Amino acid sequence: MFTKEDCCYSNYRRILGDIKETGVYCDYADVLSEKREKYLVLRHDIEFSIDRAYELSKIESEEGIKSSYFVQITNNAYNAFSEKNIRMIRDMSRRGHHIGLHYHRSDVEGLEALKAEITYQGGVFSAMTGVPVDRFSFHRPLREHLEADIELPGLINTYGHQFFVLTDDTDKPLEVKYIADSNHQWKYGLATKEYFSHYNKIQLLIHPLSWSPDGAEHVENFQAIVKEKHDELVETIEGEWKIFDELRGKL
Repeated sequence: MFTKEDCCYSNYRRILGDIKETGVYCDYADVLSEKREKYLVLRHDIEFSIDRAYELSKIESEEGIKSSYFVQITNNAYNAFSEKNIRMIRDMSRRGHHIGLHYHRSDVEGLEALKAEITYQGGVFSAMTGVPVDRFSFHRPLREHLEADIELPGLINTYGHQFFVLTDDTDKPLEVKYIADSNHQWKYGLATKEYFSHYNKIQLLIHPLSWSPDGAEHVENFQAIVKEKHDELVETIEGEWKIFDELRGKL
């Protein structure tokens, strides 16, 4: 699990510096259009907080990095289409970050129905925010969806075979190295310059929910997220319900 030092903003800046030093950092679209044999692509799946993603995007802009942020539109933790969140999404896009759909699979059956739903949600997201959506990532994909190597017109699949290799052989060298900070810890590898140097093709997934100014261990981090969501709800109620102050002490 991460220590406070592992997931603080200063360490994130160090990771961005190591990414730039590889000399192969680029966007997903560059890999496809230029058929690159060496690359490192960076993405962020937004699970609980667009605010935290927005803060990471500002750090990346300061460090000269443009990355990809994937937003869910069927998420109980945040409303992608709130005025505040649309404002942040648009600003991220204006600064050159790529915005995509983080597709949370529903109960649709069949591959064609799945493709249709991803395409539909991407269109809804773009229409509601005014931001072009040209890529998607799965939230907890099924194995069959990874094996299918789904291709959709106008949408880059971050789990397509150009960017992700599915295997049961943990000892087999992979053409694409996948590294993620899932569950508040590094999975499948480390985000370090030394580790990056061992692979020609890398997809790095960093979840904004794990990162904060001073960093936090696992439980402390989720306590902070819960407080952030609580404060956001209170602020929203205060703006809508004038008698809320009379009830504040009873909550």
